[in-house]
This record gives sequence, C-alpha cells and structure tokens, in this order.
Amino acid sequence: VSSWETFTKKSTLLPKTRSFFHLQAYNIYVGKKLGGKMLTEAELQKKWESLTFTDDFIFSRVMHDETICRQVVELILGVRIGKIHYLSAQDEHKTDPDSMRIIMDVFLRDENRIITVEMQTGHKTELPKRSRYYQSVADVSTTLTGAKYRSLPDNILIFICTFDPFNGNI
Repeated sequence: VSSWETFTKKSTLLPKTRSFFHLQAYNIYVGKKLGGKMLTEAELQKKWESLTFTDDFIFSRVMHDETICRQVVELILGVRIGKIHYLSAQDEHKTDPDSMRIIMDVFLRDENRIITVEMQTGHKTELPKRSRYYQSVADVSTTLTGAKYRSLPDNILIFICTFDPFNGNI
C-alpha cells in the first residue's frame, strides 16, 4: 500500500460532515454546474454520501486548509515546503482579456516556489500542453514588470490523476 493510499484511506482530514451549511453549499455548487437546477433533499443526500477526495467540490475545500494542503504536497513531492505565503483554491488566472482563462484547483506559493495542484478525473490527452500552459500562466501572473528571469521561482505543477496518464508506459 502506497503512502498516498494510506493517506486517503486513513485520513480524518476528508470531511464527510452533513451539516446544513455543507449540504446547501454543495447544492449551490451542483446547481451552477447543472444550469441552475437544484437537487431535491434525497438527491442531495445521495450525492453527498458518494463524494470522495477526488470530487472537485471536496478537493478544493479540503486543500484550501493550509495544514492539509501542506501534508498532501509534501507527501507527493517527498520534500518539506517552506512557509506558505499564499494559498488559494479555485484560483482564476487570465493573462490577457483575449487569452484562455484557467482555474487552478490549488495554487500556493512558499519562499522559493510556485506550486499548483490539479485533480484530474477524466482522461485528457492534452496533459503535456496543458501543463506547459498552466506553468507559463503561473509564471506570468506572479512576475512583476521589470523582474529578471533569474528571479523566477521554481514552478511545480502536480497532476493527481485517477487514471494512467501515460497509457501503461510509466
């Protein structure tokens, strides 16, 4: 059993609380994805019970917690990260009014790095180019005018995939 599997199975960090607030927030989130349609109480309860760490709603809320985010990133990278200066879930970036906008699932910055964490549940064939684009947008959106290229921090992009992105060629 990998340490990632241990984390996701044993972790008490994955909230399954059924408070009214959480259920209503999830219903609004789902409603937006369904074009404004809200779920019935029974539909909402069934959907809520089936959520896992890989669900966009749960992932963004769980990873917005600095302690949890740090544990996940350090576990994946195998290194300690410094003091987190900025942490955002569902962070929108757009470099130009006519450019493609992206929403980074988790975007954080420590003293030396920019780290983006993306949850991928659907098999996407364009991950290499998407990776390139995400990293370039992260660089552009965090670099001040006149900065020297040598001042660019390390830029790490983590894709957590529920599928084999290399089609068995790992």
